[in-house]
Order: sequence, then structure tokens, then C-alpha cells
Amino acid sequence: MNITLLSLTLSSLHSSPFLSLPGQINKINFKVKNIYCSNFFGNFLRTGSINEDILIKNSHFTGFLDRVVYSNQENFFGEKFSEQQRTYKIENTRLENCVFSNIKTSGGNGGAIFTIRNLIAKNCEFNGITGHIGACIYTCGKMDLSNTIFANSKGY
Repeated sequence: MNITLLSLTLSSLHSSPFLSLPGQINKINFKVKNIYCSNFFGNFLRTGSINEDILIKNSHFTGFLDRVVYSNQENFFGEKFSEQQRTYKIENTRLENCVFSNIKTSGGNGGAIFTIRNLIAKNCEFNGITGHIGACIYTCGKMDLSNTIFANSKGY
């Protein structure tokens, strides 16, 4: 009986992000600073809106079995954005002084980061990342990388 409960708990945790921001019409400013996350089954942050300005700064993510940041064009119920939501400016995902290491995504694009937003990465390190197309990063928007290191990463 204890094994069954443990299996159900692990199954639930495996598919759940640590933080989630469901699709919103109103703009959201989301900031995370000075954190260390290790050994996650799922995403650290999952979002379903283009109207969020995301900043992750001075943080370290290691040992993930899924993308650290995952933002797509659908909300969590699989519904596409309405035309009203699409009229908003596409915001940025900004990474500053972050380390992403030992992340092994089993399927899909972008090993550490998948975003439909513009991506700005400054002074970051991606090391030991495995993903499909875009082994470290997959973005549908503009990308601005400065002083960012990519090492020991591969796509399949």
C-alpha cells in the first residue's frame, strides 16, 4: 500500500511544474533571484502566456529531467490564445548570471529553455544539456546572448 501511494505521488510530481503562471490577459512581471534548484523531474517554471516579463537572476539549476523554463502558446487546458491576447506585445524572458547544468530533456525542443518570447541571456553558462532541436535553448522570438558559455551539450 505504501508503494502505491509513493508511485502516485511521484507520478503527480513528475508532470507538475514547481511554479506555473497560467495564461493571463493582464501583464505579469515575474522575478526570481538568488535560488538554487537541484534534481527536479519537471519544469521549474511553466507559463502559458506571451504577456509576462520574466527575469531569472543569479540562480543555479542542475539535475533536471525536463526543461527549466517552458513557455508555450497554449494555456494548460490545450486552448490556443484568443485574438485579444495575441494583440499584446511579446515580452522577454531574461536570464542574468545563471548556471544551467546536467539537464537531460527526453523529448521536444530546447533542453534547458523553451520559450515563445524574446530571450536575453547575459553572463550565463549552459553545461551538460541534452535536448532535441536547440539542445540548450529553443525560442520563437529574438535572441540576444552576451558573455554566455555553452559547453558539453548536444542535440539528438
